[in-house]
Amino acid sequence: MTVKRVLVVLVLLSSLGSMLLGAAASVSPVHQALTFILVKMMNAQGGIHTQYQALVTPQEELAAGHDVLLQNSSLLMHYATGSGDQQLFDQQVKLIKNCFLAEPVGLLYWKLNTHMRPMQSSWGTYSNDPGESLRLVEALLSAYDLWGEEFYWDLAFRIGDGLKTHNLAPDKTLRYYAAWKPDFSLVEYGDRVVLAQLNFAGMRGLAWWDRSWEAPLAANLEIVLTGTTDQGLFYQNYLPAEQRYEKGDGSMLHMAQIAYQLAVYGHSDPDSAALDTAQAFLGFVKEEYARNGKILGRYDPETGTPLVAWENTAVYALTAQTALRLGDASFAGAIVSEKLIPSQQTARQSPVYGAFSATTNDAYAFDTLETLLALQESGASSEDEDHSPIRAVWYLGWHKESYQQSGVINDLWQIQSRLCSNYIGLFASTYQDDVTSSNPHRDPERTASDEALRNVILQIHRMGMGVILLTPLFPDDESWEGEIRPNNVEQWFDHWREILLHYATLAEEAHVEVLLLGSELATLRNRKDDWNRLIVAVKSIYHGKLGYSVNFWADRVEYQQVKEMTQWRHLDYIGVTGYFELTNEADPSIEDLKVAWNCDRKGQDILADLEALHHEYGKPIVFWEIGYTSKDGTNIYPWDFPRPGEEDLGEQADCWEAFLSVFSGIEWFQGYGIYAERIGLPKIHKMYGVLGKPAEDVFGNICGD
Repeated sequence: MTVKRVLVVLVLLSSLGSMLLGAAASVSPVHQALTFILVKMMNAQGGIHTQYQALVTPQEELAAGHDVLLQNSSLLMHYATGSGDQQLFDQQVKLIKNCFLAEPVGLLYWKLNTHMRPMQSSWGTYSNDPGESLRLVEALLSAYDLWGEEFYWDLAFRIGDGLKTHNLAPDKTLRYYAAWKPDFSLVEYGDRVVLAQLNFAGMRGLAWWDRSWEAPLAANLEIVLTGTTDQGLFYQNYLPAEQRYEKGDGSMLHMAQIAYQLAVYGHSDPDSAALDTAQAFLGFVKEEYARNGKILGRYDPETGTPLVAWENTAVYALTAQTALRLGDASFAGAIVSEKLIPSQQTARQSPVYGAFSATTNDAYAFDTLETLLALQESGASSEDEDHSPIRAVWYLGWHKESYQQSGVINDLWQIQSRLCSNYIGLFASTYQDDVTSSNPHRDPERTASDEALRNVILQIHRMGMGVILLTPLFPDDESWEGEIRPNNVEQWFDHWREILLHYATLAEEAHVEVLLLGSELATLRNRKDDWNRLIVAVKSIYHGKLGYSVNFWADRVEYQQVKEMTQWRHLDYIGVTGYFELTNEADPSIEDLKVAWNCDRKGQDILADLEALHHEYGKPIVFWEIGYTSKDGTNIYPWDFPRPGEEDLGEQADCWEAFLSVFSGIEWFQGYGIYAERIGLPKIHKMYGVLGKPAEDVFGNICGD
């Protein structure tokens, strides 16, 4: 039939406000930013591009485009230790060892090219950045304290020894680079100290284990403390041979880095001189912000005169971090709320969605990563329990390692950004021989592996979404799970218990938010005692939310059976698959589809039925699974996907729009699960998926831009 989808989305969808579909619709800034880094900025080896756009590096001492910098890896490693994400940390450790570490000299290349090869200078040499190397050392030692892996400690001191041997001059000053040839013979070290490179926390971490680092720490700390001006700002460089400072270009980014390093060191040691110097910088910044409502990118360090009119996101992020270390949460909060959060790109059509950037089509990883750390330190990533309605999408993997495929994270990002989902449903498929079999089981060749599930769950959580885990049952004779009639029901439940306890353990360890005990097992729903015993067993292991997904009712007999399932009392939700047969007409109007929820093609008032269930057991209602194929007449038999029919994208979209309109604002209705998007399979236009179809717009407008 002709697609009669109205292109203008109903005003209703844009005005739901804090009701069901709009409540807490946005992903947190922290998760948006991390997802941008992982999906848009990270290459296959784990290297992080300098810039979103693939521009050419302007000069060899600078970086741009898809150059890969050590600084971005070290920042992400600090985020990983702060969030307890050891897998993410280890990914970057592997990158450091395989790509950045010049093993024979113990130094780290500061920049790799787009092919993940070290960048050579025009003199044919390589060089390092000791500041970023020390920040990496700081992260490694933090990880050692957190997780106890000896490898972190060994790598930190391998890098520390390289710096001590090749970047420290006899006067113990840390020079701003060391250069070496391809044969790893050392050429020289720099003639100056760059104050922004002096990571005192890294030096202090090395000195705790190696006393020979105490002298460099003291010497370089004195350089910074002496290198402050009457304005509370800092000189850029120190020339040891001439014993003088260079004013430099007045980079506020460099000065904010210096102040932050002093605040970190002074707070942890503690050292009052370091804290006082950092506080003097913060005093200048606060006065400037109070006077002008902004912090600019460059100031003359001696006069405090602004040198430019532009602002810098990373300066704000470092300023907020410094304020937090100095105990000024009020000023940090102002910077976060007034400058950082508003700079995040939240338009879902933006190619840099989630980044912290001044432009809508480009972004630097450094700005986003520093802001990510500022938000983490301010507590923005420590979120309370999410009570917002469930907007799930089932993401189906049909093979053992489907959830391990390289395209998974991009699929998840597409689902999240285009369908406004806050939960992802995952399948751990189970099987039995035929409709009468009594031994449901996991299949080692077809069921998603535990490793694959753990990996995809971690990715979903990194993106700020929750997980719903289901063990659907697929008899090998291709019958529907709702038709099974085991020869030995007690034996069937023994096997099902074994399956569920396995996934209860996995779900507890992986912090899965919702575990479903089954779906559509219509012939077994009256086995109340068996289900109650199973619920007790699962709850002894798993402490998240428990649910079950009962099949929709086609008549009053089936509804009465669902209503008599007293096991609902022990679950957190009353869960239903929402494939209710709405009308007798192919391609009905949206208004007709809305009315059908109060009088379906069998004359049932589905809304009244659901509300009665809610009042009977005091539990919220969730449609764990609901979907419409893009076929003519899909509203008549939504569950019957093999049913012949012409492609009709409009009816699918109309069904979804009517559903969302009818169920918006109902207090006892707590969400839905869109069925379904799939991994590694070609898109079939007549099936349930909505990505790339008009129905996608219905869900995209829930969050808005």
